[in-house]
Amino acid sequence: LYVHQHPTMGVYVPHLTEAAAESAAECARLVDFGQKIRATAQTNMNSTSSRSHSVLTLRVAQVFPNGNIRNSSVNLCDLAGSERVKKTGAIGQRKREGSSINQSLSVLGQVISKLALGTGSKKA
Repeated sequence: LYVHQHPTMGVYVPHLTEAAAESAAECARLVDFGQKIRATAQTNMNSTSSRSHSVLTLRVAQVFPNGNIRNSSVNLCDLAGSERVKKTGAIGQRKREGSSINQSLSVLGQVISKLALGTGSKKA
């Protein structure tokens, strides 16, 4: 998947599904659906090792009696786990997946480190 930055919409990923829910039960059903289609595979370390990252964006609109609307959103991320190749016994496609997962987690760590420095900080 490719993550893009749109000037007005913000961050988005093309071809993902967005669904409206009007109750907690509907939200739970959608989360369950997403969990069921998530890529997993067996390794020596884990019988259902996640082979993909998952992001749930929850957007809530609160409508007040005077007509004003307050919009809020929260992003929940469940990242595929880092695993040592020697311990997993992975070969072929599973080994390549593990390598990609480890690389993406490493990049994420670098991004978090840069963000922690603050937007006003510059490298000397």
